[in-house]
Amino acid sequence: MVKLTVEGDTPGKSAGLVVMGNDYGYMSINRDCTGYKLRQVFCKDATNQSPEQFMAEQPCRHVWPNSGFG
Repeated sequence: MVKLTVEGDTPGKSAGLVVMGNDYGYMSINRDCTGYKLRQVFCKDATNQSPEQFMAEQPCRHVWPNSGFG
């Protein structure tokens, strides 16, 4: 289990977990003016500066991640 804590109520704050390599992916918890959102992002062939792809975004209050990227 991974526990991430974003402290403070300032919009723009984030915390996350990244898996790096030629391809990379990350999950982050972001705060904006409407609240917290869980975001999943993936980048294939990052060594050639390929753009990130936003896979999903979901408003959240509590987050219990249990799946991987792929």
